[in-house]
Parts: sequence; structure tokens; C-alpha cells
Amino acid sequence: MSISVETARIIRSRRRDAENVVFERLWENLDAQIRIAAGPKDDMVYRVPMYKFGLPRYDPVKVAKRMRVRLRNRGFKVSGDEDTPTMRISWKRPKKKKKEPPIRKRSATTPALAALSSMRRQVEINKSLGYD
Repeated sequence: MSISVETARIIRSRRRDAENVVFERLWENLDAQIRIAAGPKDDMVYRVPMYKFGLPRYDPVKVAKRMRVRLRNRGFKVSGDEDTPTMRISWKRPKKKKKEPPIRKRSATTPALAALSSMRRQVEINKSLGYD
């Protein structure tokens, strides 16, 4: 039995839609677990379930790879073997160093005074060129 190209496209489109639904449902589960763990911890270990009731069959390794990409795009650090459905997710932020204000020399003028003197020079140049 052969199928047409159009039928193959429709089948692939339906399969892709089903994969997206599965991924989004599993993503909601992961998102909820991260929110719960975010209070007391800076990281967590997550394993994509092998099956979930109410969802069609899926490949947990493929879903985990897609989750890793989305997590990294959102700023999380994800580690672990890429060929397994288990991953370590970290959201610890590095400590920011406070910027020290630049040290001004005592002889230097303030930016406002420097701007005024520049404006005065420009007025003098304009007067010398004949503009009033």
C-alpha cells in the first residue's frame, strides 16, 4: 500500500502536533517542580518520566533534549549526559560585584562645568565667524 506525499505531510504534521502537546504538558510539570524547589535550593535533579497517563507514547530522551535547550535559552545551567532523560538544573546566580564610582581628580572640573565651558567656546567661535 502506498501513500501520497500529501498524506505523508498530514501524518507528519499530526505527529508533530502530538509531540508539541506532550512536550508542553511535561514542561508544565517541570516548571511547577522548579518553582517549588526554588525557595530552599539553588538546583535540582529532574528525570523525564518514562510514561505519563493521559499522554501518547513519547521518547523521554528526545523530550529531555528539547527541555535542555529551552532551559538554557531561559538562563538555567543544565548539566548531565545528553543521552539520558536525567538532568541537573541550576539557577544559582553569580554574585554581582558593586561598581565603584570613578575617582575624580581634585583639579578636574565637574561634567556640568566642562559642558558650560565647551558651550562658551562654541559661542565665541560662532561670534568670530559672524553669527550672532
